[in-house]
Amino acid sequence: MNSSATELVDQATATRDRQIAAAVIFMIAFPGVIFNTLVAMFTRRLPTLNNPFGRLTASQATGEIVFCACFAFHYVPMVALNIEVMKEFSHYVGLISLMCYDICGQLWYVDFTQDMIVVFIIAIIDTITIIKYKLSISKMSKLNNHVAKRNLDKTLLKQ
Repeated sequence: MNSSATELVDQATATRDRQIAAAVIFMIAFPGVIFNTLVAMFTRRLPTLNNPFGRLTASQATGEIVFCACFAFHYVPMVALNIEVMKEFSHYVGLISLMCYDICGQLWYVDFTQDMIVVFIIAIIDTITIIKYKLSISKMSKLNNHVAKRNLDKTLLKQ
C-alpha cells in the first residue's frame, strides 16, 4: 500500500513538473512568435530597412517565427497534456525546428561576412589613397610645385 501511494505522489509530481516546464516554454516561445512577426512585417515597411540588411533581418525573423511556433503550439501541448498522437509525429516538428535553427545561424554568418568584406574594402581603399598621397607629396616636393598639388590632394581627401 505504501509503494502505490509513493507512485501516485511521484506521478503527480512528474505531471506538475511537466506542466511548469510547458508553461515556462510557452511564456518564452509565444512572445517570440509575436515579436518576430512584428519584425518581419515592419522591416518591409520601414524605408531605412529597404536594403540587404533589412531582407536578411526579415528572413531571419521568419525562420524564428516557425521555430518559436513549433515550440509554442506543438511542444507545449504535447508536454503539458501528455498527448501520445503528438509524440508520434514530434520527429517531423523536430526536423523543421532544426532546419529553422540552422538557417538562422547561417544567416548570421552571411551577414557577418558581408560586413567584414565591406570593412576590408574600405580599409584597402583608404590605405591606397594614403600611399598615393604620400607618393605625390614626395614627387611634388622635388618639382617645387608641391603647394598647388597639396591643395589639390587635400580636396581629394576631403571627398
